[in-house]
Amino acid sequence: MARINAQNQDYRDLNNLIRSCGEDTIELDGVMGQRFIACGMSGKHFRVNGVPGNAMGAYLNGSDIEVFENAQDAVGDTMNDGKIVGCNQAIVVLEETRVELVGGTIEDCPSVIYFVDTTNKSAVRIMGTTIRNCVYEKTGEIDYFAPIYVKGFFAMEDGEISSCGNKSGNGGVIYLVDGYCGIVGGTI
Repeated sequence: MARINAQNQDYRDLNNLIRSCGEDTIELDGVMGQRFIACGMSGKHFRVNGVPGNAMGAYLNGSDIEVFENAQDAVGDTMNDGKIVGCNQAIVVLEETRVELVGGTIEDCPSVIYFVDTTNKSAVRIMGTTIRNCVYEKTGEIDYFAPIYVKGFFAMEDGEISSCGNKSGNGGVIYLVDGYCGIVGGTI
């Protein structure tokens, strides 16, 4: 196992270190906002201590990522295969953003997708992705969230959402505020 101190490292330098590491298991300490961690990687296991930046695990191709803090936007965007486990907020989509998850697994993340778009220019598509064991727990005054909160366009094709919900019983699996939610095939 390799251990890399990410503190005060530029995201490019950190990603170069990760790519040059020959170990199968890589633990990253002191992560704070570095983007593109583990993008396109295959055959590795990552343990991320800290808050990874945008697009962690984008184009992931068979690696596993465990996150022990929150994560920023577009986690697992266009993920082909692999697993992302444990981050408190997996995907945040705000204005004019497009996120696609293609295959892979997201589990044990209380808030998988928080998606608010008032411009009608954003979209989240899940194709063949498994989302499981994601139970939202009230952390403030708002108690109507579900693991997937949508105000915009959300589509799922042949995916699986299982063992997800809201601990308080208010909400459900997908909380559709305003917009469109299309599900073709798959299981909820």
